[in-house]
Amino acid sequence: MWEWGNSNTAGNEVVTRIFNCMMAVALGLNVVLALFAAFFWINSIGLNSSSDAFYLQSVRVIGHLGILTYIISNLIAVGILLGIYLNLSPNWPELIIAWLIMLAVQIKSTLVTHQYGLATQPLEAYHVPMYQSATVLPPKYICSKQGREELKSLAKHRAQELTRKAYHTRGKISPYNNSSNFEEGKESTTTSSVGALLREAANNLGRNDEDITTYESKLANNWYTEAEQLQCLSVEFLAGLMPHRLATEVHDLVQKV
Repeated sequence: MWEWGNSNTAGNEVVTRIFNCMMAVALGLNVVLALFAAFFWINSIGLNSSSDAFYLQSVRVIGHLGILTYIISNLIAVGILLGIYLNLSPNWPELIIAWLIMLAVQIKSTLVTHQYGLATQPLEAYHVPMYQSATVLPPKYICSKQGREELKSLAKHRAQELTRKAYHTRGKISPYNNSSNFEEGKESTTTSSVGALLREAANNLGRNDEDITTYESKLANNWYTEAEQLQCLSVEFLAGLMPHRLATEVHDLVQKV
């Protein structure tokens, strides 16, 4: 592309110098990106399973490489426009058509990238510096107060999603399983009938915000995973696994199951 941009020796000298400078920087960053990406990839083979800090450090590395990619892509995008000018001027109809096509493609690509970043990494983008989040987010989520608040809300949803997945991986009940409670930021344990029963009992006692996952886990450890299985248990036995008042309410409810 550098050679193509310089193929017209009769081009504007100032534009040519700007074009050459941008292409030189883009080429240098491209080499750095390729070499460092290869270096970190090689190290990942040996360190992936042997270093507890590997994931956290890798996120930072990927973020750095992402910024390099963002800078290179923008340098190349502007370089293409300058190269079109150097090669097609003063043939203005062809130049304008080529510019319009490239601008349309660039704008569409930017919008797609922003939609992708907003949907997949709002939490990560919320916690990184603004100059880094600018690579994947629309400007309004960075510059305006309302946009930052909206991004914060999306980041909270993403955090709850990761929490739910972490609980699932560890075989525990997530406090963010029910979609309606997910919206409200409340706890819910409706992935099993025992969890639903415990939640209903806690709600009846006015303890809507109480974390009942510990009690559900204790029942699961004793192989009680369905509400019907609790019908034969006494209040005293249940009280050994949870607060007595909750055990009484659970006992009353389970008789109605």
